[in-house]
Amino acid sequence: MSTLTKKMLIMVSTLSLTTGVFASDLSSDQRLARDIYKEAVETATSSEQAGSTIALANKFKLRLKAAGFIDEDITILEMGA
Repeated sequence: MSTLTKKMLIMVSTLSLTTGVFASDLSSDQRLARDIYKEAVETATSSEQAGSTIALANKFKLRLKAAGFIDEDITILEMGA
């Protein structure tokens, strides 16, 4: 898992744990953070399943691109690569 992915997961985890409110009471930023966290949790990642963490990284990459990041600013590193 890349450093960026780890940082995003930490940020999203922190936001989701500290809000303490129902989804309907969340701001748009909080809803986005909750959606990202939900997607990460629901994506199967396992050391026994080759490429599963790359699949999650690619989902995050799509979100970053949708937010305006360019390909040159996004790097996904595979373990052992």
